[in-house]
Amino acid sequence: MPGTVKRYDTTTIRAGSVGDLWTGVAVPAATQRISLFTDGTPDATANPAAKHLGHTDAGTKITMNMSVTDHFVDEVPYPVISSFDQTTFEMSGSFTQVFDEEMLKALTENFATYSTTPSSHKSFTIGTPPSLAYRTITLIAPTPMNASKFFVCQMYSAQNVAGLDITIDRKGRSMTPFNFRGYALTSRAANDQLGNYWWQIV
Repeated sequence: MPGTVKRYDTTTIRAGSVGDLWTGVAVPAATQRISLFTDGTPDATANPAAKHLGHTDAGTKITMNMSVTDHFVDEVPYPVISSFDQTTFEMSGSFTQVFDEEMLKALTENFATYSTTPSSHKSFTIGTPPSLAYRTITLIAPTPMNASKFFVCQMYSAQNVAGLDITIDRKGRSMTPFNFRGYALTSRAANDQLGNYWWQIV
């Protein structure tokens, strides 16, 4: 009888490449994917509102998880079935371009309002807006298999739940944490409401 193939493959180990975080990338139609230019950036024609969010301190962490409730019966000391509770999808890290207005808009839009009036100023006034704002968040990075092909992880509807936390001092380099949390687009199919991740192979 033949043995079973082992799946050792160093080309699937990701190390040493940079991922870029974007907002405003268009939400794809069902079964579709966002359009990329050949350099791995969002195609500008298909994604006219896309904005790059700049440098991070140590990249972006992607967290996807689910939780269940275990159900027990008296006859055995371990769970016999479980029921589904929730799925979560988040991207987190720290931004370093703390005076970049696109980054600040993405982090503070649910408690601060951006303005360029008067024309000599860029400002944010702090106060609760009339409704919460949600935006797409997309991470794009070269694949470890082929640096000319790209991995994409997209949240269809997200908001920053980490607030703004900047230290201004002489010795340090300012940064602020971010934690974009995904929220369901309930108009989409049940298995495609939070986002997607995929990578190019051809």
